[in-house]
Amino acid sequence: MDKENLMTAAKAAGELEDQTLQTYSPSRLINWSRDIKSPLFDAVLNGICEEIEAKEIRKRKRTKAKPDFVKTVRAFVLDLYVARKSNKRMQLGLPLNKNEYSPANNYHKIVRFYQSMSLSYIDVRSAYKGLEACGYLRTEKKGHFDKEIGKGKRTRIRATRKLISILEERAHITLWQIRRLEGCNNIVLKNENKDIISYEASSQTTQMSNNLKRINELFSNTWIDLYLTDTEFDALKRRILHKHFKDNEASPSVDFSARTLKRVFNNSSWNEGGRFYGGWWQGVPSEYRKHIHINGKATVELDYSGIHPAMIYAEVGVTPPPNPYDMGLKVDREIKKMAFNALVNASSMNIKQNSNFDAESAGCSWREFLEAIINAHPPIRKFFGTGYGVQLQKKDADIAEKVMLRFTKIGYACLPVHDSFLVHHALAEELKEQMEYYYEELVGTSAKVDHKSIFTYKAPAEPEFVDMENIDNFYSGGEYSEYANREAQWYAYTNIT
Repeated sequence: MDKENLMTAAKAAGELEDQTLQTYSPSRLINWSRDIKSPLFDAVLNGICEEIEAKEIRKRKRTKAKPDFVKTVRAFVLDLYVARKSNKRMQLGLPLNKNEYSPANNYHKIVRFYQSMSLSYIDVRSAYKGLEACGYLRTEKKGHFDKEIGKGKRTRIRATRKLISILEERAHITLWQIRRLEGCNNIVLKNENKDIISYEASSQTTQMSNNLKRINELFSNTWIDLYLTDTEFDALKRRILHKHFKDNEASPSVDFSARTLKRVFNNSSWNEGGRFYGGWWQGVPSEYRKHIHINGKATVELDYSGIHPAMIYAEVGVTPPPNPYDMGLKVDREIKKMAFNALVNASSMNIKQNSNFDAESAGCSWREFLEAIINAHPPIRKFFGTGYGVQLQKKDADIAEKVMLRFTKIGYACLPVHDSFLVHHALAEELKEQMEYYYEELVGTSAKVDHKSIFTYKAPAEPEFVDMENIDNFYSGGEYSEYANREAQWYAYTNIT
């Protein structure tokens, strides 16, 4: 899709016309794993903590417990900042049930294991009340618990303009400086109910974690952005918010600080799933990905054509059809692809109908459509409705790991989107070679790699060092002013560090 048509497409889909978005506030659970290395921030944080303590009514001042309290305030402040900068109406869900901070509680265990924070109820509540009393956060909705149904809702909070101002004007903080805490686990295991669980480290998980740390270190030191006009970027933000409004599991915003990945395994098994998640670029609509820049340079996206059908056919030693998603029906290819993959991923044939499926134009019902897909692939019929797709995901994730490690070794970021990758446009042939090589190494057959998109706009010149005290005045006007401002912040940050 051409750049000038992005807004038109969004409007045509009705995504800019939904008036409910005018007041809709997205929310997510608070993330305790933020960190930043900045003496200026540390000084501002100490001032905030002193301000909180001055307002508290305590019989005695904190002594030994103070470092833990400061660490808790630090996590609060950083995640409030990230949330506000990604969407000014973003609300954070804050657990305030005392039991959740017990060492035996699952929430406490998961936060400690995956976010490297050992929280105490006293510190969390004191930090929350103190930041609120000092005007740094606002409570949007009070939490409650219904004993009859055994369910409740979290307290929802968000940053005030006062907090953002003090962080940007005194600490000169930017999203680019924010990293994950040391000690956070980047290998995630979920059970059959899709709940995150802890696990005992092994040589396998340690190796995967070390590999991902190498990849993430490069990503953390890489400027990854969207080269869009301010108007186009606003349309994108509204489109993403609209999707979140309909499906709260979808990302509610573009968070440029989310530049690192985690691997997520399913069904309590290291042989199922294992794909990479967490990068902000994975949450933008596919037609926007060609506008992604890496270090201010245009990118190209390459993907494996029909990767899961090809993998399954390789398992039975049969050459796959040229177009595995074609079964002669008048149905959009994306719906065919979704339905095929759903049949492979699901543990039954009970697949929910796609909202865009039109039985009249297809000339068949949804059930008949699914049966047509199965009947078009007799050599692999036994795999449908078995949940085998999660094992295929493990294999394509292992390929992705090898491809990313190859580019990490030569010092270039290679951004994954499951079965596709984005790299600097000059590295397109190198990427194609590596994708083909590692596919054949792990699958045993040759791969078909396609150019999914290439963006050819000339990136703006890299600016010289910018004094962060004058950052607001450095760029003014221009249709790319937000992009230019982020660019200036990035190069100012990298010059400082």
